[in-house]
Amino acid sequence: ITVTPGIRALVRSLLERPVSASLLDNYLRCPVQFFYQRLARLAPAEEIREGDDPAAVGELFHQVLHDGYSQHPPGNPLPGGEELASLMGPELTATLHASPAFAALARTLPADSFATLACAGILRLTRYLEHQPPSTVLALESAMNAVFVWKDLTCTLTGKADRIDLRLFPPDPDREREEAGPAGRERNAPPAEQAAEISQEADEQAIPGIVILDYKTGRLPRIASDFWDNQTLWRRLRTWRAEQEPAPEDGDLLHELSRQMESVQLPMYLLLYSISEERTPPADSMGANGKW
Repeated sequence: ITVTPGIRALVRSLLERPVSASLLDNYLRCPVQFFYQRLARLAPAEEIREGDDPAAVGELFHQVLHDGYSQHPPGNPLPGGEELASLMGPELTATLHASPAFAALARTLPADSFATLACAGILRLTRYLEHQPPSTVLALESAMNAVFVWKDLTCTLTGKADRIDLRLFPPDPDREREEAGPAGRERNAPPAEQAAEISQEADEQAIPGIVILDYKTGRLPRIASDFWDNQTLWRRLRTWRAEQEPAPEDGDLLHELSRQMESVQLPMYLLLYSISEERTPPADSMGANGKW
């Protein structure tokens, strides 16, 4: 696609409106699709859905979790694990069954798909609660914005976090064992009677941190396992300048970025939160395996 003054004007008009993570993901995933969908605004052909509806199911569970957590005032600590499942499990089940979206899916989904949703949905919600650590919910559906100025263009990045939690992160036991060495690991192994005392000490040493959650019911976006340690890529990103023509060896930088990570949503949300709240998420918010 040849870049013309008209296309440049369309891009500028688009960037003068709030820019979301989905728009950036759309461009990184396929610039051609971005052109036809975002600039030319060609709508996909309408189809009659005769099978499952993943988007509607995702919206249903998103609303159920929002309504469920809304029953607990922000700022009040919530337990984790089985205790949280016992507390909120019945609430989420009742919310699911009372949802108008749930009733609508009963009419539109195939009978076997809805039966699976009704049974598996409660199980998945319960397992989700059982895997949640103790936390304090700070906000639900929290809008975040940050303004950037590039030449004569003012651009606003925007996003909405499904949930923002305050959690405690324990000290890294692996690092402590590495510092102690093999002999230290054997010598410092606590007897059973000291377990409670050590657990209390670990709680006192825990580090508070912000966790940003975005509910997903489908496949999680892939992040390369070595993405955060890929110094070559980060060096290229730091030296790259959007206002200049990319160097020949960096002509495929955005393509390489899209290959390394399928979505910029959560990194962008971390940035927006740190700017809007002037707070920094924990340093280990991205694990070594590339998952948040």
